[in-house]
Amino acid sequence: AVISTGGGSILRSESVDNLKKNGRLYFIDRPLSQLIPTSSRPLASTAEDIEKRFNERYGIYSSAADVRIDAGGSAPMAADKIIKDLYS
Repeated sequence: AVISTGGGSILRSESVDNLKKNGRLYFIDRPLSQLIPTSSRPLASTAEDIEKRFNERYGIYSSAADVRIDAGGSAPMAADKIIKDLYS
C-alpha cells in the first residue's frame, strides 16, 4: 500500500516513527521551480508560501526519508524509480 501523507505530517517525530515501523519513507523531491500554487492547499496557495515551506521543510524531509526520489521529470518516471527501489 502507498500512503501519501500531508506535507506537515513529517514535522511530528511520532508520525515519522510510526510510518517507518510500517514501511519505507520516500521523499519525492521535486524542484521548487516545478511546484505550483493551488487554492486547494491553504499553506501553498501562493509561490511565496511554497518557497517558504520548501525552505523550512527540505532538510526535514531529507533526513526523515529512507530514499530520496528525484522527481524533476514526470510522475510516471518518479513512480518507476520507487518501484525499482522496492524490488531491488
